[in-house]
Amino acid sequence: MCGMVKSSFIPSANIRQLLDSVRYRFKLTNMSTGEKNRAHNDLTVSNLKPDDVFSDIFGRSSRSITEHILQHPRETFEVTPFVDNQCKTPVEEIQAAVGDAISHEQAVKFRQCPDHIDEPEHHKNEIEREIFRLNDPYETDPALIRAVPGFDKNPLTAVQVFSETGADMSVFPTAKNLVSRAGCCLHNSQSSFKIKSTLISRASSYMKPVPVQIANALIKSKKHPEFRTVITA
Repeated sequence: MCGMVKSSFIPSANIRQLLDSVRYRFKLTNMSTGEKNRAHNDLTVSNLKPDDVFSDIFGRSSRSITEHILQHPRETFEVTPFVDNQCKTPVEEIQAAVGDAISHEQAVKFRQCPDHIDEPEHHKNEIEREIFRLNDPYETDPALIRAVPGFDKNPLTAVQVFSETGADMSVFPTAKNLVSRAGCCLHNSQSSFKIKSTLISRASSYMKPVPVQIANALIKSKKHPEFRTVITA
């Protein structure tokens, strides 16, 4: 009432609806990733290493091999019929990586994973259509974000940032306020000459992964070598 307390950032109702859908999609992605990690652990426990020879252990070739393993546990087999023609990895290396048999107990557990992985992906497709519908009135703002290197590959990346900040940038007096909202502020914990921590804050678990992933991608990007020097400096 006296104007002595700073107000909190509360976006408009339309932005809040978009934000809710985007965060739900984020949770679905985490669910799918968690189930993939559990499936990966089942294979590792059984001494099966498809990740050593496949970039995606849930791709066409790897999935065909794992499905055969589940249908015939405790049996060794020839992988050649299950490897896609476009796979560049030598068959000998694939055979060595998945040549061991999976135990019955791990096979029972692993059989549940594909359905648990596919179901969140189906829900993600549904929610993404709703996200694009809610984003239609604000198409210009995410388009500006996509002009920034690293944000141009997936349109949902720009929408995710936009949903967290909104269209009105006047709510952030300085760039530092926006960085704080993103949870990317560096700690400066120092006692005398001893630096205890320089990690970024734990805030904004939904928005912070986006700039962090973009920065890591730009470090390895050959398209933008100028960022490699700036980020690693």
